[in-house]
Amino acid sequence: MNLIKLLLILSGLFVNVFVANAEEIKYTCDTKFNELLSEGLHAHPSITVSKKLILASDLQLRSAKWGYYPTPTIVVSTSLGKTRTILRLDQPLWAGGKIDATYDKAKAQKEEAIYSYAESQYKLIEDYVNVLQQYLQAQEKINIMNNSVLQLKSIMKTIDRMIEAGELNLADKNLLNTKIADIKSNLTTVKAEFDVAKIQFEILTGKKIDCNIVPAGRAILNDDINIEEFVESSLEFHPALRILNAKIESAKSDVRSEQSKLWPTLKLRAEHRDGALYDSDSDKEENLVYLVFEMSTGAGA
Repeated sequence: MNLIKLLLILSGLFVNVFVANAEEIKYTCDTKFNELLSEGLHAHPSITVSKKLILASDLQLRSAKWGYYPTPTIVVSTSLGKTRTILRLDQPLWAGGKIDATYDKAKAQKEEAIYSYAESQYKLIEDYVNVLQQYLQAQEKINIMNNSVLQLKSIMKTIDRMIEAGELNLADKNLLNTKIADIKSNLTTVKAEFDVAKIQFEILTGKKIDCNIVPAGRAILNDDINIEEFVESSLEFHPALRILNAKIESAKSDVRSEQSKLWPTLKLRAEHRDGALYDSDSDKEENLVYLVFEMSTGAGA
């Protein structure tokens, strides 16, 4: 066994040995918690969905932006063997706030998607930290219980010698055996907790983990941190609050969009007409430029 450990050390591997039920559980490699967390933040389904939502909101924002630019339209009409073709270009001059409201809502929805992505990261990190806590606690309990079993077994040898010397009786040995059995029973439960925490890491990361997980080795919070300032900063920048602000802006945009229906839309229209449908129509090509007023307040207005 000493030769094997020496070879492992020389090859740059770290070995953690846990003794449970007189058997050794060996880890031949270490996985840093930061690396595991980084993989989860890259490949976890919740993160992937949040990224897709950002892409969708970006496309929606681009679509809303096109409302400020001319809109081309082609109209082809056919009747009784006659055809009329109209090429039309509409440029909004004033829309009563409709275009601005649509664009502002798309922008608010993109901000909401971005902060939802950040919130997904926060939630995933919190899940990872909770599982790490369970993992390390179970790991430490296993170490303590294993050491306790070894110490009690060492005491058992002393008791055997004292029984042979007549200083103790068999009842003392049975009492110690009962204590060892109780620790081993609890050790089985803790080992199950350890395995569950490891499985949770595999679920979060999306791959099998065969190595021992080790923390970053540095404190998350500094000793001199000001808790009040930390809380105030969280209240100002936390994604959950930013999402609420984005939803408020989106709702305001909806209100402005509904109010804009009370106003007409003024467009500058350029048309090229070719052909005629009826005998009274002119069969020649025409080029027209004129202003268009449109108004639609919706049903029941």
